Amino acid sequence: MMNEGKKEDLMEEVYLLTRNGTSSIPVSCLLSHLKIPCAELEELIAVLRAENALCREPCGEIALTACGRILAEQVVKKHQILEHFFVEMLGVDPHEAAKEACRLEHHISDELTGRLSDLVNRSAGKKGPDGIMETGISLLDCREGDSLVILRIDHPGKLHRLMDLGFLPGERIVIKRKLRNRALVVAVKGCDIALSPDIASLIRVEKPA
Repeated sequence: MMNEGKKEDLMEEVYLLTRNGTSSIPVSCLLSHLKIPCAELEELIAVLRAENALCREPCGEIALTACGRILAEQVVKKHQILEHFFVEMLGVDPHEAAKEACRLEHHISDELTGRLSDLVNRSAGKKGPDGIMETGISLLDCREGDSLVILRIDHPGKLHRLMDLGFLPGERIVIKRKLRNRALVVAVKGCDIALSPDIASLIRVEKPA
């Protein structure tokens, strides 16, 4: 079965290369940008032509069909939302953010894309001196019993660990207990998770509307 990510990469590349008004592009140009073997590219083109996403002009150049342009626009939109989210809300280096967006754009659902877009739009505002959006409040400053929505994680290096525990932007959580050492017990995805003060301080939250 043809890799869906490679198909989307090809449609996205044709879309980006034809945004300046050019209706079609040479196969050699696609080879240069995608950096894949010619045989693999031709196989991708054949599959997408059969799916009515691409067409080949009489001159041999490749163009998107109306259906293919819609699909390509969806992929580009996901990439833009992911990249903006990583840079503006998580403080990730733009180059790394672009690479991560390329990797994840093929796997993220439309629903999650919408949630991330809503978070980015809602959180647009003043930036702090570190370039990260000054939005929400620190989880550490909230009260026992508060029901909250996660906005972002301030330290990208801690992101994977917290994601593994269920702390994702847009996720609803409840502070179950505040301990004497300022540690917290937080309910997330049906589980009670203990967080140290330094970790809790990195999680930015807001009260749901």
